[in-house]
Amino acid sequence: MKGGSVVKIFIRKWYKTIGTTLSLIFNSFGLILSIVGIITNGNKDVSTTIVFFVLLAAEIFLILSIIYSIFSVFNDKSKLIKVNEKINEIERLTNANRIIFENNKSIVTTFKDCTDTLSLRIKSYLGNNMRLNELNGQLCSDEKKKEYEELDDNAKNKIFDHVKIERTKEFFTFRDTLIDDYNRFLGNITIILRRSLEEYILTKNCSSNISVTVKQLNEPTFYNQIDKKKVRVFTAFRDNRTYNSKKRMETWQKSFSIDKNSDFAMSIEKEYYIFNFIEKQHLEQGLYQNETVSFYENYNSGVTCTIHSCVEGERKLFGYLACDSLFDLKVKKKYGRNIFDWNCANLLMYTAHIIAMYLEKYLTIWDSYCVDFNPDEPISMRTPEFLEKKEKDLHYRYDILSQELSQIEDTTEREKIEIKKQKIEKEIDKLSANSFCNVMIDKINNSRYHN
Repeated sequence: MKGGSVVKIFIRKWYKTIGTTLSLIFNSFGLILSIVGIITNGNKDVSTTIVFFVLLAAEIFLILSIIYSIFSVFNDKSKLIKVNEKINEIERLTNANRIIFENNKSIVTTFKDCTDTLSLRIKSYLGNNMRLNELNGQLCSDEKKKEYEELDDNAKNKIFDHVKIERTKEFFTFRDTLIDDYNRFLGNITIILRRSLEEYILTKNCSSNISVTVKQLNEPTFYNQIDKKKVRVFTAFRDNRTYNSKKRMETWQKSFSIDKNSDFAMSIEKEYYIFNFIEKQHLEQGLYQNETVSFYENYNSGVTCTIHSCVEGERKLFGYLACDSLFDLKVKKKYGRNIFDWNCANLLMYTAHIIAMYLEKYLTIWDSYCVDFNPDEPISMRTPEFLEKKEKDLHYRYDILSQELSQIEDTTEREKIEIKKQKIEKEIDKLSANSFCNVMIDKINNSRYHN
């Protein structure tokens, strides 16, 4: 039964070719008979010879017509195959666009959910500290303050010590929770983006794996203030599949400069940089720059774009979003040189803007509550301007003391000023150590030591 259906399908598909081929065979047989008739008849009967010649000409014409028909059939089949391939390509692209559209919606939803979570974190942190402040008679109503003032010194000291311990616990819990939120957001975003990119290159019949990476500056920098030699860039996050592969696990381990990496430098100029099939020789010839000299072992093609915000016409750079893959020569021959193209860059830029909006809010919270912490002081609503003002004040005081030190010769006075300078240096170092990037570097390094 199955064999019969296969034959039916074959006949339906190729019936024109089969009919034309049979006609060719019969006409060829007729042509042979005509030739044989002419040879055997000779000059015996002129009219018969003429008939045979007419038949010969007719058979030749028919055979040529049939051959043309056969070529036409195969040509039509070839065109039909190309049309079907184009239809399949359009269907793949339509399906990919549908999936990418849904993924883009998921990216926005992820951003909304994660920023809402940040707002809840702040509300919870301030709420918990408000109760501690009231317990310690700080930033509270007159009634609560009066109750506190009526306590004896021993009770006040016990409350102060308890509040100090609890504030410290709250602080580290809050900070660790923020780090978890950061990793969760980037984890979800990179997975969604990777799926979109792989879905897109699949429309080109290319099914290679893609890696997605987030690179972050040590601190956000306005474009007009960027020093490409001094600004440091860290690998902040890798998509889960790449990280779990154990081949490219490094995060917050090494810093890179902008001017020594083509993809970083070029992205600043036009927001994105696309490269396909970069080889080791391009690095050696100076046509491509990369501080990771063995990059070609892990990837040879990719896209990098900036993660930046734009407020009142001024752009602020947070870092870079990059995707890459290792394509072999078979892929190059089969699918062409431009596997990664502007459409891939567009997907990255869309996601990069979402990440920039998240980092804008996230780092605002971090700078407000996680950099300048003192368990002896009450926790209240803050803004990054508070930290900025304190840093400027510390540097100003440090400079004043340095000037005074250069003008004083008395040893005792110089020692007093040196002590003041050291205290200020400690405060500045403390603020620097509590910056987001430095905390992440320290956290990752400590986890590596314990593993």
